[in-house]
Parts: sequence; structure tokens; C-alpha cells
Amino acid sequence: MRRVTGNKGVLPIECVNPKEDKWCVRFDIQNAADSDTSEYYEEVYPNKPSPEDIENTLFSNDLDLPQKEISSIGALLGYSGGEFEKRFEQGRNDRVAATPYLQLMEVVREQHLTATDIPSTVALKVPATFFPFSELCKRGKQVEKGVIFKYGGKLWRVVQPHTPMDIYPPSIDTASLYTRVEPEHSGTLEDPIPYEQGMAFESGKYYEQFGVVYVCILTTLTGYPNDLKDLPTIVKPV
Repeated sequence: MRRVTGNKGVLPIECVNPKEDKWCVRFDIQNAADSDTSEYYEEVYPNKPSPEDIENTLFSNDLDLPQKEISSIGALLGYSGGEFEKRFEQGRNDRVAATPYLQLMEVVREQHLTATDIPSTVALKVPATFFPFSELCKRGKQVEKGVIFKYGGKLWRVVQPHTPMDIYPPSIDTASLYTRVEPEHSGTLEDPIPYEQGMAFESGKYYEQFGVVYVCILTTLTGYPNDLKDLPTIVKPV
């Protein structure tokens, strides 16, 4: 699988060579807001892919998709009545049943789903031991503050108790629900915290962005879709 930049309006599924029955499936299509391009993951199959083929592709590439997109892929491939989803899930279950390592990982993930005090330094060493965001959404249960999960190849921590929904994934728009799990820095002048939009702030800590160091003057529970230079009531440049 490869990450591709292409034109907007690209087809999610396409038979690229009818004579040889080659198919191309494009996952996680993201349209750029300021151009006519899209970014997506692309996989070419030697034959029309089955639900098991799609599941294996996502598993092999550690790609987490919302249930809505998985169902859409099934519909475009001609499956109906929930058959695609059932075979997709069965493919995953068969892999777990055949692999002791994956069975152990399922147990650890279940334990981490209720753990709220795992240090960031520990979590970043074992990212595979956390459930993907899609699993939390599929269960439809409340998750507690502090729980860690995977999304977009990164780890995230729950900011406040709520029931996850796949239409509200981790992003700057959901900063009140999720925050990125980052390598820990002391937050001192000598070791400032590398800032990214959406980070919450702690008074007295130092943050760095674009080569400029700032000191925080106001603690916040959530982050903001702004650069540090645009937050004068929260941070001051040193």
C-alpha cells in the first residue's frame, strides 16, 4: 500500500484492468480544502478483492478506518445484507484465533481500555497494545478520562468521559475530547515542550514553536486551533 496525492473526485474503487481483472481500492480519501487534490492510501489487487482481502490489507498496514467507510467499500464491491461486514470481522477473528501473540495482545488491549493513568513515556513504547479508535466507536460505550487509543498512526488520550463516534475523530475540532500523546518534556526553559495546535497548556511551563520559546501564564483544559503567537492571553514570548 502507498500514500498517493491525486485529483479530487478519484474513485474509491476501480477496475483498472478489466482484461486482467486488476482492481484498485483507495482508502481514507482526504480532499484538500485549498486545492483540487486529494490524499489517500492505494492498494492494487490482482483480482476483485474479497472482504478478507480488504481486512488483511488494513491489518497489514495498521490502517484504522471508520465502520461507515468499510461498509461503503463492501457496497461498492457489490455486497449487501451485511455479508461484507460479517466476512470482514470473521477474517479478523480467524487471524486472532490462529496467532497466540494476537490473542495476548487482545487481552492487553482490553486492560488498557480501562486504564486511565498510563504514563505517556510508557504508552509511546508500546503503541500496538492500544485499541484503534474504530473499535471504541464500534462498541458504543463511554470511555473514561485518561484512556489511550490509536488513530491515524498516533496515540491519543481521552480528555473527558464520553462515548466515541466515528463522525468525530481526533482532530483540532475535537480538542475538548482528545489530546495527542507526545514524548514528555520537562517544560523548562532548557527543555521546552514542542507545541502543536490543540495542545492544552499548563501555567509556568515553557513551549516552543517556530524557534521561539514562550512561557505559559494560564492553565487550560483544552487546546486551541492557533499558533502560540496568536495566544497572548495564554503564553508570552521569552
